[in-house]
Amino acid sequence: MIEKWTTPIPKLSGREGRTVYVYVPDEAQENPEARYPVLYMFDGHNVFFDSDATYGKCWGMKEYLESTNTPLIVVANIPPSRLKTRSSATSAGAGARRWTGSRIR
Repeated sequence: MIEKWTTPIPKLSGREGRTVYVYVPDEAQENPEARYPVLYMFDGHNVFFDSDATYGKCWGMKEYLESTNTPLIVVANIPPSRLKTRSSATSAGAGARRWTGSRIR
């Protein structure tokens, strides 16, 4: 099962929402007390759906996990715009550039 919602992360993108998908194995519904490892995909465009994928083809993570019976929760965060969050013209991008530049000299 994949759940979807939108949430803001003010430090990174202000009030603009980010899409979040969470895949939970079907067996978790049958045993809600069970514990599972969690994989966080912070640039999750390509994880689950072709419609979100950068080049129109996703990685098929849900299908893979189900076909291999891998007990894993996957959280995929999709930023509103890579250009906004990685560009040096934005405060987040400028901060990343300053941090990197101060350590690689």
